[in-house]
Amino acid sequence: MIDPVSMRPTVREVIANPTLRTRVLAGSAGVERELTWAHSIELPDPWEWMGNGELLMTTGQNFPAGAAEQVHFIRQLNGNGIAGLALAERMAAELTPEAAAEADALGFPVLETAYEVPFVLVARAVAESSSRDSQLTKILRVYELYRQSSVQGLSEEAILDRLGTEVGARLRVVSIDTWDVLVSADADAPALEPEVVGQFPSKKPLPAVTRVRTGDAEYLLLPIGEGKQFALVAEVTSAAFDLVVLQHVSTIASVQAEKRVAEAAAHLHESTRLYTQLVNGSLDLESARVLMGSLGLQRGPWFTATLDTPETIDLLRLQQRLLRAGVPTLVNDVRQRTMVLFPVSRKKQAIPILEAAAGPAGRIGVSDVTQRLSGIADSVREASWASQAARVDDARTAWYGVDRPLFLPGTVTEAKAVVSRVLGVLLAYDEEHGTELLTSLQTYFDEKRSWQAASQKLSIHRQTLIYRMKRVEELTGRHLDDLDDLTELHLALRTRRLLDRETRLG
Repeated sequence: MIDPVSMRPTVREVIANPTLRTRVLAGSAGVERELTWAHSIELPDPWEWMGNGELLMTTGQNFPAGAAEQVHFIRQLNGNGIAGLALAERMAAELTPEAAAEADALGFPVLETAYEVPFVLVARAVAESSSRDSQLTKILRVYELYRQSSVQGLSEEAILDRLGTEVGARLRVVSIDTWDVLVSADADAPALEPEVVGQFPSKKPLPAVTRVRTGDAEYLLLPIGEGKQFALVAEVTSAAFDLVVLQHVSTIASVQAEKRVAEAAAHLHESTRLYTQLVNGSLDLESARVLMGSLGLQRGPWFTATLDTPETIDLLRLQQRLLRAGVPTLVNDVRQRTMVLFPVSRKKQAIPILEAAAGPAGRIGVSDVTQRLSGIADSVREASWASQAARVDDARTAWYGVDRPLFLPGTVTEAKAVVSRVLGVLLAYDEEHGTELLTSLQTYFDEKRSWQAASQKLSIHRQTLIYRMKRVEELTGRHLDDLDDLTELHLALRTRRLLDRETRLG
């Protein structure tokens, strides 16, 4: 008799039905297990395609012959909540003693169905004995709950929370590339634990279902769409959890993921456009204040950071990580470098994220504090110079005004004044006479003041280089054997190189 409370059949009812001609081979202690459904599956790793309480029926194409392999097969089925295994008589490999002992120890029923009985009869018997509308009712409830929540204007987080309560799981929509959380029902702790992520598949597309266990917690990973971009992570919180219903939730989650990505892309577009306008000075300050306010950056002061990295940085991913950490920001590739504007008050949250994005080989330069919107263009240059200081000093992050080399001028105006005062006469002479005194001086320093190396680099005779350097001394009034003069020339050349780079990239 069917349990009037659960209205679900048990394994015992299957073997008690004389028309099904099914007997127990092992695991008889588990015959009271309830059945939600029965499936005939011949695919490898069938547990990835099945839900809790379901009976696996197989002709043996996926059932191994070896003892160790059979034991593993049974453990996987039992560990993934499968109610039992039905093998086709005379078709599947014979159950080994080792596997039978494992089934007995687990109380996992292994059945054998007579060769003459098609599996469809077993599936139909289970279906007819079940409460026919129970699973369908749950599925319809999920879609109705989503419809009502959408009409009420609830956020994606609130909708995911409601759906999770309905299916008995804590839900999160994640990006497969980074396992970053896009939408989470729990805003306070949205990140996935490293020990969970470490067990997720590394290849795409994802399998139909991946089960992960850490301690007492069980997680299921379901692909969203084609399983190449997004996935749904469900942390099981209820014994009444139903995988089939969860698969319908993953369909709903695909809408949420696409919506969130579209919103993020629109935010990035606004961010990069505004950043470009601020740097170029092509936007009036009043309009800029309004747009900054719409992005959560209405109040300064701000820092500008530049990320000097060998690899291209995904701006969308970087901005989303900052926003999830509560850091309103502008990001852009300004002058072929990744630039980030963020409030000074969010420095502690922003810097670790920027360092993670830059990677071990990357360097970060941070500008001086920017109080005014009109100063953002200068802060970009300051951050760029600071990043070069970081690379020279082999530091992860350098702060302009603190870590920058002392020779760097405080502003672009000061930099131009230094170049003009020290090197201006050489620039004018080269332009008037078509000479290369400045280039020769730069090469002389680049080659560590080696006359031979510098002359070879310039493809001139050593005596020609010596003559040029004497002319440099005459024009500038500075002598190469005087340490102070030598330092002034060297630092002025480095400052000019920085300015030239800004001009080329700007």
